[in-house]
Amino acid sequence: MKYVIPILSLIISVIALAVALPRPNNLGFDYLGVIVALISIATALAVGFQIWNALSLEGRVQKMYERIRTENDKVVSELKAKNKADLQKNNAIIMHSVGYLVLSIEAQHAIYRNQYSKAFVYYFSSMEHLINLNNLGINHENKLKNQVITLLQNYDFTLREEDAKKIINIIINSKDGELVNLVPKIYSIVESV
Repeated sequence: MKYVIPILSLIISVIALAVALPRPNNLGFDYLGVIVALISIATALAVGFQIWNALSLEGRVQKMYERIRTENDKVVSELKAKNKADLQKNNAIIMHSVGYLVLSIEAQHAIYRNQYSKAFVYYFSSMEHLINLNNLGINHENKLKNQVITLLQNYDFTLREEDAKKIINIIINSKDGELVNLVPKIYSIVESV
């Protein structure tokens, strides 16, 4: 299609040269006018087709652009949502990991200072972070359970009622049968007002 216009312009140039060159006058009908008219019409149609093709190409490009833009916007919004969810999950994992570690260390320090009730509460708060990590898909073995049981069996201390309620809720959320068996013992060490 890109060679049509140069060929037509070559033909028109040859015809223009034939008309412009001197020749003997012929009084008869020589079909030259008809040929020039047909070539002019063909040229006009070719130019019109090229214009129409250029305009329709712009429309097709615009439609393709809109379709690609819509698809890209959809993909970008899906990626943003996925990244946001991943970021929130990773932030929660980091927060619960740090909480688990800090509260475990605080429990150890409380034991060294002979503050057994604080250590008991810290261990269970640390265990709560461990349960949340397990709920997020980060499975850790509950190594604090043995320390809590040892602390409860070997040391005498009392708990405030609100701490005991918090600990019992953590035990219920853990769904650990061994910890559930500690509930009566926890009720027995609640300080009476």
